[in-house]
Amino acid sequence: MTSSRPLAPGDAVLACSFRVSIDGHDIGTWLTCELGGVQLNPTSVKDGGNRGFEEQLAGTLQWKPIVLTRPVNEDTVKVQQWIERMASRDEVCTGVVEMRGVDGSVVMSMTFRRARPVDWALPSMDVSKLMAATETLKIAHDGFVSDGSPAASAGSGRQSVGAANGRPVERARLTIRSVDGKTDTLECRFNPRQLVVSKSATWRTHRSPTTTGSGDLEWAGTEPRVIDLELTLDGTGAQAAKDLVLTEAELLLGCCEPPKGATGKTAAPDVRFSWGQSLHIDAVVTAVTVAYTEFWPSGLPYRAEVAITLRERVKRQSRQNPTSGGEPDRRVRRVVEGDTLASIAYAEYRNSAAWRVIAEANHIDDPLRLDAGQLLELPAERDVVRALSSRAAASPGGHRAG
Repeated sequence: MTSSRPLAPGDAVLACSFRVSIDGHDIGTWLTCELGGVQLNPTSVKDGGNRGFEEQLAGTLQWKPIVLTRPVNEDTVKVQQWIERMASRDEVCTGVVEMRGVDGSVVMSMTFRRARPVDWALPSMDVSKLMAATETLKIAHDGFVSDGSPAASAGSGRQSVGAANGRPVERARLTIRSVDGKTDTLECRFNPRQLVVSKSATWRTHRSPTTTGSGDLEWAGTEPRVIDLELTLDGTGAQAAKDLVLTEAELLLGCCEPPKGATGKTAAPDVRFSWGQSLHIDAVVTAVTVAYTEFWPSGLPYRAEVAITLRERVKRQSRQNPTSGGEPDRRVRRVVEGDTLASIAYAEYRNSAAWRVIAEANHIDDPLRLDAGQLLELPAERDVVRALSSRAAASPGGHRAG
């Protein structure tokens, strides 16, 4: 906010007019101007047991649009030209409203960032009524700017005090690395509104002949985290290619299948979702849904809503001790349908008799109970050999997992 001269007692506010320009392009003089202000949008939280007060948590700033009115005149076409230009490109525009006194001098000016027309109402004609034909223009914006701040955008010499409080907003991004070595990065023009992270664990009830009640709960494994997020893809930026949205959508859809010619269980592309300095998730894409919502006259989409489901990629435990180069003390194996202790022992140690050693290491009192999804600790091979050598006889056996 700037003032060309101090307001004098003789300056009648009702006699002022308002001159408006967008990026230096004049759109004429207006008779009324509603600057709107800002709405804080706090989030109300009801505190259980507290019947007298609702907490108001910090929300988002929402600047109300500027509303201008005037009689239709020769400057009306300038508004039409600005709207037509903004309809096809999301340009970053800076606007200025100058309040002019009776003598035409600038009393005060207000600068606002990211100006964009949202509504333009032309007059309703009625020959039976004697009234001026007026137009009304609503301009959305990202906040007024303060004097002396660094430049907030191209064409602006001041910093926005809008939603980000003058600080740059970190952009989330997806880095997609295919098995053939190709890497693509999709930077989110609009960050996700929310991330839904879910994780599940399996617990089984352990019962023995001496157990009373419902039995003890034993942890039987955990599943990787699943992340659901929604993105808005938009191709109306000034530098955006016409097929940007289609290209980005196809890139995401391609994450659900391996590249042509790739084979093996690990052929799915690696995806890293990152946001700022602290949030980094390595995952694979398990589902993508794309809804194209807006299209160019050529049929190419320029806006889409995308729902993505990521499944965290858990790094496999190394079979080698990184310090000694030898076998680690313990490893973990998940029981799958059809496994028996004997089959696991043979697969891991090439000796089905080692099932007893596995049972003892996992405190399995009843070898007939082996559940799919259960995690088993596998002793080091040297420990298995030592245990078997101390036994006169080993009995293979087990029970299939159900």
